[in-house]
Amino acid sequence: MERIPVTLFIHGTLPLEPILHLPPVYRFFRCPQGITKLSDLPESHTTDFLTMLSTKYPQDFPRDHCYAFGWSGDLNHTVRKKAANELYKDLIRLKKEYAKTNKDIFLRILTHSHGGNVALCLKHAADTYSTPIHLTIDELILLACPVQVETADYAKDTLFQKVYSIHSHHDILQVIDPQGLHAFLEYLKNFGLEFTFSNLKELGPLFSERHFPKHCPVVELNVKYPHRELLHIEFLLPKFLELLPQLMELMREHTGSNELTHICTEVQNVP
Repeated sequence: MERIPVTLFIHGTLPLEPILHLPPVYRFFRCPQGITKLSDLPESHTTDFLTMLSTKYPQDFPRDHCYAFGWSGDLNHTVRKKAANELYKDLIRLKKEYAKTNKDIFLRILTHSHGGNVALCLKHAADTYSTPIHLTIDELILLACPVQVETADYAKDTLFQKVYSIHSHHDILQVIDPQGLHAFLEYLKNFGLEFTFSNLKELGPLFSERHFPKHCPVVELNVKYPHRELLHIEFLLPKFLELLPQLMELMREHTGSNELTHICTEVQNVP
């Protein structure tokens, strides 16, 4: 059975209203809910960079097999988990569609920011839904993903064949989400308790983290420009994304370890 390289992009947390609907901002982040094929995407930054990848690297990112997944973009773990449930069901349907033409898929998921946690929550969705269709994420590429207690260990699951995490040590937005506070407030809500700081630390680190635990078989890549490190939004800009296939090759050279592998590289063609 022929294997087709399929690429799916998942966006991260979206700006709040009314900022989101400012024309330049809306165009940058615009993405329909659910899975949409590149040829059916409305005009947006997502459409632009997927088109760029498919044009420059047609073997790795064939245009007819590029997709984007839209979700609400709320800064909320429960929402991300629900989005992953819908994504899982959509991916099963997509795999069935390819199977009808006697094709299997090599599934590459590319994410930005909390889109990475949506993808990692596919492990929870796979445990929740029973299906005769076997789903495998061949490559999960996390761009500036906030590493959180709720999802970090999911990277060890066999659902994900290879997990690559690309980050910058100057990216404040990657780690600013107060995951410990979210968890604590949810705990208070569920049990009707009053807020106290004494038990907050029991729920893990207050803010998100930059690195996965050492026991996770993730290849982490710290990317730098010649004179500085990247900012959060720069992981979505064309000058960085056009380097993605080269960075993927570098990370593939370091796969195979059962523990975290951390490497660093400098990219030269960005001012």
